[in-house]
Amino acid sequence: MMNAYVVATTGGEPRQVSWLPNTRAGTISWSADGTYLTLDSGMRTEQGFVARIHLIPRTPRPREDVGAAVFRDTPPRRTSPAVP
Repeated sequence: MMNAYVVATTGGEPRQVSWLPNTRAGTISWSADGTYLTLDSGMRTEQGFVARIHLIPRTPRPREDVGAAVFRDTPPRRTSPAVP
């Protein structure tokens, strides 16, 4: 198995829910509430990992202080010394 797919209980086309560039994958498990999957995976000889795949999209909540910084009138600070 390379990636995870889900199908509605009413049928239909499989929908890909993971995009992992792996070459080996193992166990896939549903959460008790059905909102995410866990998939153990790995790449070639690297150490494996567990991926948590959320099936219900979350709406991002922007932080107001970060968004406000985009509209400031002050010029950006230099991150390196000026070269003559």
